[in-house]
Amino acid sequence: MGFSILQWNSRSIFKRWHEFKNYLSALDDFSDVLCIQESHLTPKYQPSIPHYQVICKDRPLSKGKGGDLMVCVKTSLDFSNIDVTLHASSNLEVLGIAIHGFSIFNIYNPSSNPSTSISLDFLSNFAKVTLCGDFNAHHGIWVSEYTNCSGRSLVEALDVHDVVVLNTTTPTHFSLTGRNAWSLSDLALSLAHAFPSAHAQQQANSWAVTILLF
Repeated sequence: MGFSILQWNSRSIFKRWHEFKNYLSALDDFSDVLCIQESHLTPKYQPSIPHYQVICKDRPLSKGKGGDLMVCVKTSLDFSNIDVTLHASSNLEVLGIAIHGFSIFNIYNPSSNPSTSISLDFLSNFAKVTLCGDFNAHHGIWVSEYTNCSGRSLVEALDVHDVVVLNTTTPTHFSLTGRNAWSLSDLALSLAHAFPSAHAQQQANSWAVTILLF
């Protein structure tokens, strides 16, 4: 069996904790890695998930509430944390791990600043990479009815670093407000040469996306 990653923007893991546990229990097979964005955790409240080792990255208090990232790795797998250095002006939240000879980055780009420019320059230090997260980036390449600054800058970054989008055209988010009710802002990406057979698929009756690397 290949290596799989389950990606999910929780928008508060505790508010949707029972939904999340029920979803995991209904799966035929556990994903090797879970990447969760907007977990809204604090150092005081860190969840425990059966069968997984949990790594959390909290948003600095100076940047306000919200955000936060979780990466959960099967207890049977060895991994190491990756220290990611971003430009001082960057608003990206990034949590990375190294596992099985490649790197996985869980990413959240806050929607509070729609003019945010996204840079992926940190990828130059890695050879085999997959990324997933809520980029809040809108662009026609991944089925959006409009383009924002994050979308334009992300497309430029994908071209510079030879990164491809793995998603299908299925939306991953529905909003009752804003310019676009349906959107695909939860993206699965990888270096084009790293995983030739990689693809992402939307989970039935869920906003979760499963990434199959090989």
